[in-house]
Amino acid sequence: MKLTGKSWAVILGLMFFFVLGYFCEDAFYNLGRTSTASGLRIFGEIGYQAGIGLYQAIFCVCLATAGILYKSRPYLAAGVRGILSVAASGLVVQIIKHIIGRPRPRLWAAGITHWGPSLKSGFESFPSGHTATSFALAAVLAHHFPRASAVFYSLAGLVALSRATSGSHFLTDLAGGMAVGLLVGRLFCNKLKFGDNLG
Repeated sequence: MKLTGKSWAVILGLMFFFVLGYFCEDAFYNLGRTSTASGLRIFGEIGYQAGIGLYQAIFCVCLATAGILYKSRPYLAAGVRGILSVAASGLVVQIIKHIIGRPRPRLWAAGITHWGPSLKSGFESFPSGHTATSFALAAVLAHHFPRASAVFYSLAGLVALSRATSGSHFLTDLAGGMAVGLLVGRLFCNKLKFGDNLG
């Protein structure tokens, strides 16, 4: 995949977000944990549901079905690529999660700081799976419908932010999820031969 000026801007932006998140995530986590705002809890729940890979895959199936019914190649290609990118990014994230074994914020707050390969619940914080699948899908949709790319990435960003405000992830987990999602989504858009024929 050829790196353009835009690609480098995205990479540098992710690096900046990761570094910023590293130095700010303690304060951000404490802010979310101590907040009693019901709106924040609702936002977290909506983001959780919207970022579930199964729901995203169902959306892609509907998109592909619409492409078949209305003979729209962009819709069909976006649906097929979307399903594959959501599944692939979810799988990649699960592998990385259990190799790194980062404790989730609630465990970190309890004084558990050990990292390392683990299959235990609570030790799968990095990277964020909801964020990865959301950005993978956003990358695919933005590829096929570029005029609405800001909308797709904004929605993915809101899903990611909800995972931090709910206390489920650190900010650096979001940066990792974004990187995985964007990479997988762009790979399927640029390298998938039959997808190029459909799109």
